[in-house]
Amino acid sequence: MSGELEAAGAAITAGLAARTIEGGAGRDGHAGAGGACLNCATPLQGAFCHVCGQSSHVERKLVHVFEEFLHGIAHFDTKAWRTLPRLIGRPGTLTNEYIHGKRARYVSPLATFLFVVFMMFFAFAMFGEMPSSAPATLPDLRVQAAAVQNDLAKAESEAAAARAALAKIEAQGSAADADRLADAKDAVTSADEDVADAKKSLAAIQGKIDRRTAVVEQLKAARAQLDVNEAKAKAENDAEALKDIAAAKTILDAALTRPEGPPEGVTANVGADGDVNVTLNASRSGSLESIFEEIKKAEAAGQISVNTGSESLNEKIHAKLRNPELGWYKIQNTAYKFSFLLVPLSLPFVAFLFLFKKDVTLYDHVVFILYSLSFMSLLFVIAVGIGRYAPSVAGPLGSIVALTPAVHMFFHLRGTYRLKLFSALWRTAVLCVFATLALSIFVTLIIFMGLTG
Repeated sequence: MSGELEAAGAAITAGLAARTIEGGAGRDGHAGAGGACLNCATPLQGAFCHVCGQSSHVERKLVHVFEEFLHGIAHFDTKAWRTLPRLIGRPGTLTNEYIHGKRARYVSPLATFLFVVFMMFFAFAMFGEMPSSAPATLPDLRVQAAAVQNDLAKAESEAAAARAALAKIEAQGSAADADRLADAKDAVTSADEDVADAKKSLAAIQGKIDRRTAVVEQLKAARAQLDVNEAKAKAENDAEALKDIAAAKTILDAALTRPEGPPEGVTANVGADGDVNVTLNASRSGSLESIFEEIKKAEAAGQISVNTGSESLNEKIHAKLRNPELGWYKIQNTAYKFSFLLVPLSLPFVAFLFLFKKDVTLYDHVVFILYSLSFMSLLFVIAVGIGRYAPSVAGPLGSIVALTPAVHMFFHLRGTYRLKLFSALWRTAVLCVFATLALSIFVTLIIFMGLTG
């Protein structure tokens, strides 16, 4: 054995000596035919070292920085662009081949999952919040109404001018030019359509103004009734009623003092007995900022109760509710850090589906779950991008996107585990329920960890 080691050492030394005599690796770093690997000094037998895999050609020119960048993309292409198309179009084939040993050609399921999850949270952080769909405020509506009123006046003036021009041509009788007469009639028709459109738009805006005004009056009536109820509760020394009235007054005062008018999520009704029912529906506000504001108001009014059984945890959650922006950031950050929890949460459910299949292992299920979660994350990135940059097609594509996970899951199950049609169908139906349950558990954990962290 020592003789073989000495021979190998001699061969390496000879190679290094020969390379040195020939000028070494030179500025271009080429080891040369029969030389040694510049990384591990193993004698080369080809263009790449058979021990460490490094190329025999190592550049030291500035332009090679850009060449390495392009090579990195090309190298990524050779694996990722084999993996991603199959992940989307032939997930069962991808997972089955990886499980049974064809792995060099694909990106590993864990690396794929981590990369796509990073893309998902990056996309969500960059443009995850959709353009605000909050309804226009009363001042905005009044400005819109004034603009449409001006358009209507202009359209009516142009219609009158078009009718005058048509009457002038018609007055010429048989001497009128037929083409001019047709053009004048078309101009009148077009002007009348503009007038009709402007009236329709004005009526729609005015309807919104009337409804908002009615809501404001309703809130004012409820606020006045609260003063009456408060006086009555004080006379009766009803502490519980006074607390509820104070909370309702806080919400209504905040809503009625907003320059832009009360948010659509606040409603109030006065019952026949004088009781006031104030409802706060923050989800109708249309943007994260307004939802945060409503949470702050509700927390300040004491409408949100938290009981985890631990005073310290209760206080942590209340602190996040007083600063919901921080709470939302914590939840996002926690979801990114602990996204891997989806794998152990999903594993028991997937394993249950193949409880009596002896040729299937837990490793197979983990590979299936990782690739499946990678696809769902990729789908989320695409959906967020469409919602952000192509909202006009988001609606029609919504139903397709909603059905995509189940369809993908069916083909993924069938291809991975080589299932027959009926076997894949019932497992897909059950797995959809299991996936919803696992996701619900994950979201609950993430929200709790984010708010108490």
